[in-house]
Amino acid sequence: MNHPLTHIHPSALIGPNVQIDPFTCIHEDVEIGEGTWIGSNVTIYPGARIGKNVRIFPGAVISAIPQDLKFEGEKTTLEIGDHTTIRECATLNRGTKDKFKTRIGQHCLIMAYVHVAHDCLIGDHCIVANAVQMAGHVEVGDYAIIGGSSAIHQFTKIGAPVLSWKKDNFTFLRPMKTIIKSGIFFLILGVHSFGAWAQESKGSIFSLSLKGGVNLSSIETKASSFSNFIDQNKEQTQGFVFGASARLGRKFFVQPEVLVSQKGGNFGVKAPNVSASYDLKFTSVDVPILFGLRLGRLHFLGGPVAGYRVQENEAVRDALKTYYSYVKTGDVLSKSTLSYQVGAGITLLGLTLDVRYEGGLTNLLKDLTLPSNIQLEQRPSLIQATLGFKLL
Repeated sequence: MNHPLTHIHPSALIGPNVQIDPFTCIHEDVEIGEGTWIGSNVTIYPGARIGKNVRIFPGAVISAIPQDLKFEGEKTTLEIGDHTTIRECATLNRGTKDKFKTRIGQHCLIMAYVHVAHDCLIGDHCIVANAVQMAGHVEVGDYAIIGGSSAIHQFTKIGAPVLSWKKDNFTFLRPMKTIIKSGIFFLILGVHSFGAWAQESKGSIFSLSLKGGVNLSSIETKASSFSNFIDQNKEQTQGFVFGASARLGRKFFVQPEVLVSQKGGNFGVKAPNVSASYDLKFTSVDVPILFGLRLGRLHFLGGPVAGYRVQENEAVRDALKTYYSYVKTGDVLSKSTLSYQVGAGITLLGLTLDVRYEGGLTNLLKDLTLPSNIQLEQRPSLIQATLGFKLL
């Protein structure tokens, strides 16, 4: 039902059961779907494509030309999906030649005084709260919620789903799954930290922790008369480390650990018509036996580390084969290694941050058979940073 005080251009396509209240103006090249309600004092400009069962409240301006100086009058559209609500005084501009359309999806709620600029693409089931100012070319994923008075810069892309809120003139965006996971994580961490603090206050003589972190390792290569063939390169390689540790004692303590540690380094090979760089990586099970001193939250520790290699990427074998064809497939690095660690750390609320240096004492190539005139040694060294989580 259309009120006699509305103005509807003869070429506008109005579906069945559409209600248009007085003092609303609908221009040419407009399409309005079945069952839509349009309140008073709404202006709908050319290019509007309005779906079924849409509600548009008084004062809204739909499909006005873009506020873009590059707009040259090209034919573009503003699309509104089915079952979407546009509240009072919202302004929705049509597209430019970039996308030729601005689109608002189905089942959306666009609250009062929202501005959606040219070429914005808003997904389905989105809520855009009061006075959000959305610049051109913004893309918003399905089920996003944009908090009131948020300002969104042009070309911003907001994932699905996202929750945003306004604070100090900045818009903060967080995926909902991240918010939920972060909340659960910090709840568990808070409960654990409180328990760890209670245990620390009792001065427990024994503790057990899980830990993980990174190694920044390098290989020291000593080639002797073989130096024209092997180039040492001390570029660091990143690897992982994880395992468990126990601590016995208070001020003075012993700390045995079991760690799975990935180490390595880089070295170069120069042979006739061949020049190549090799990235050596190997994984070992390490058992440090460390002795430490605790001073409040800080601790200092050091001791020997026995290691057993469980995997290597055969970079040394491949390098030697470029020069010595008799080198066969198989293990090249020594299975067992010995090294030392020294370092320091801090413990706070059940979390222990350690930074250590590890120096290799074993030649990794001690079991490799080479001609008697060839002396070739490789020893790893690394900086290790780990974060421990106290269990007991």
